[in-house]
Amino acid sequence: MPKAPLSVGTPTEGSADVHAPLPVLAPRNGPAGNIPSAGDLINGSSGSGGYTQNSGETDVGDVAGYPQVDIEGGSLGGNGSIPGDVIIGPGGVMSPGNSPGEIQVGGNAQYGNLKIEIAGPTAHDVVDVAGTAKFVAKSTVTFKFIYDYVPVDGLDVEFLRAGALEGLDYITYAIAGTLPVGFHYQVYVDGESDMHVRFYANGSTSRPGEYAHQILYDGQVPEPPSTALALLGLTLLGWQLRRPRRPVPIT
Repeated sequence: MPKAPLSVGTPTEGSADVHAPLPVLAPRNGPAGNIPSAGDLINGSSGSGGYTQNSGETDVGDVAGYPQVDIEGGSLGGNGSIPGDVIIGPGGVMSPGNSPGEIQVGGNAQYGNLKIEIAGPTAHDVVDVAGTAKFVAKSTVTFKFIYDYVPVDGLDVEFLRAGALEGLDYITYAIAGTLPVGFHYQVYVDGESDMHVRFYANGSTSRPGEYAHQILYDGQVPEPPSTALALLGLTLLGWQLRRPRRPVPIT
């Protein structure tokens, strides 16, 4: 007796609307064939539907067969390729690799948040987008140092390669981790569409300079409050010592 297609209502958060055989996904926390628990399967054929996640974590290897991956909440990590488009919503984050690693996107990528982990000059996260990497309002790019790595003057990290870039003015940059006091970091575009971050010390000649196609951000890492207060105290003391004294009349 032939079996009728399975249909489970209208898609809502935590449910699935299935009109085709479920795809077999790479194993992660269970046997092959399990749907990743962090996400929701929408129109569940890997050849026609997409993958939407509202919370939790998804490894790129679990969704490699989908033409579109939409991360509205939680994170997308791991190493591997997605053949189609990727959307990272305002509540989601792309964090490539397993500290660190690379994610390749065969289509376009739209970013809310991107986290890049750095463990050394050649050990860092990178994203490779064949199409356009587009940043939207309130996008953030955070650089995080891992394994107790402390950057040296002139450290240059290429963290995003793309066919084209859009929305660069929307990005806010942040540092997570330990940096030497007085260090600066500069985010720039090399060529037409490759994004780099470079770290340099006060007075350094290691800034990108002329070969940077477009400088997106150039700022100093804030000094600890105690250091800033000490410098302010020394400045006031020097001003007081240089202040001319009025003669005291003798009576």
